[in-house]
Amino acid sequence: MIRLIASGLAALSLIGVASAQVPGNAAFDVSAGTTGISGNAQVGLTSRLALRAGYNWLDYSADEQEYDDILYDGDLEFSGFGGFADLHPFANGFTVSGGVFVGDKSVRLDAEPQTDVEIGDRVFTPEEVGVMTGSAKFSDTAFFAGFGWDNALYKQGRLSFIARAGVMFAGEPDVALDATGLDSADPTLAAELRRQLDEEALQLQNDIDEYAYWPVVTVGLGYRF
Repeated sequence: MIRLIASGLAALSLIGVASAQVPGNAAFDVSAGTTGISGNAQVGLTSRLALRAGYNWLDYSADEQEYDDILYDGDLEFSGFGGFADLHPFANGFTVSGGVFVGDKSVRLDAEPQTDVEIGDRVFTPEEVGVMTGSAKFSDTAFFAGFGWDNALYKQGRLSFIARAGVMFAGEPDVALDATGLDSADPTLAAELRRQLDEEALQLQNDIDEYAYWPVVTVGLGYRF
């Protein structure tokens, strides 16, 4: 097994030597994947190191998603800038990357119960709740680590295939829930609804903490200048 791994590394190194003979200075790529649509520009500093900057945009909507017997309409927004260092250890397309995404990463929620619903640990009527709104907001700054194949700066032709995979560490989200029923003329009802909404938001936050680690998988095409 060790001999097989060593042979594989040697082969990658030889490919790197051949590829590194014709590196480009700069390249641009357009990709699509779990972070939406993205555009990146990169510049090669050495035969093994490139710096990359880009922008990504994702807007995804899903209607009538049930959580705790409440049907929500959700809208995921993920947009912003990114900066990355791409290490090419074999001076070819194989790359190990690290960097940061900066921008909005949030989910908006809307619900209008038509029947009695349990919020927190109490049941409310549709009239008592009214229209519910909510949000789950992740940190604006999220670090990224990953690997992939990007030979835009090494391929002799102008066009190249690019694939990247990794994990974005978005942090635990802050979740908030509100309802028009909070404007009730009955202060006791409004206070109880507020308390139960906060309890429901805490439960929701605990359930989506796993999304603090966001999988990043993108594929695209690159063009070397």
